[in-house]
Amino acid sequence: LHQKAHRLQTSSGDDRIVQNLADGIANGAIVLCIDEFEIKDITDAMLIMRLFSFLSQNGVFIFLTTNAAPEDLYKDGLQRELFLPFIENIKKNFMVLNLDSKKDYRLEKVATTRNKILFLDNDENNTAFSKIKESLCSKEELYPGKFEVFGREVIFANTHQNILFTNFNELFIQDFGYADYVKLCQRFGIIVLEGVRRISEDETNIIIRVINFIDNAYFYKVVLFALLETEPSLIYTSGMRLAEFQRAVSRLNEMNSSDGKLG
Repeated sequence: LHQKAHRLQTSSGDDRIVQNLADGIANGAIVLCIDEFEIKDITDAMLIMRLFSFLSQNGVFIFLTTNAAPEDLYKDGLQRELFLPFIENIKKNFMVLNLDSKKDYRLEKVATTRNKILFLDNDENNTAFSKIKESLCSKEELYPGKFEVFGREVIFANTHQNILFTNFNELFIQDFGYADYVKLCQRFGIIVLEGVRRISEDETNIIIRVINFIDNAYFYKVVLFALLETEPSLIYTSGMRLAEFQRAVSRLNEMNSSDGKLG
């Protein structure tokens, strides 16, 4: 949707962009299922509100799965009051079913060996991580890699073919949005990440970027090698994004299971 909206806006600047998007979807589908539905920012919230309205007018049946109850969507988000009418619409016009389970099926799949996500950041793990990097590519083969997100160029210092070698500061301190991590995980099949440190309660922007990265690495089946300062669950232990991060840790554990294989 972001890509189509950007393309339409670039070509025409028409006020009916969202209407055009909805018409395009309705022409190809009578049922729209969105798995793991969530709202990341107020721009997404406004887009989704209008899109769903137009889709309903076009007779499209909408089916959603989400990790949050309707009243918790975009919780603590900027200008969330603008999104509240949409939540009321969901509660009024959707059948809401709670399928909560205390069992974490991802954790059941985790093997005892941690062969890709290494912690603590000590001499033994540093040596092991260096061997991982050497097995993938030599330093002489590295070169800057770049890709475009909505016409903006994003550059990483060390890449080789579909492999990205990066660190905490390069990946999370820059002002990257959700779309950047989507494109990143589409571009690189293997990501080697080091220097992952603890994130404090007031570093909300950073933890959001970490969550967005893990979610997309999981979704696009990226092979992730990472060196962490401490075990994943202790990277971020308090703050408004704690529940989302705990879900991301569960995904990280699954990605680290022994049945994950290169290529």
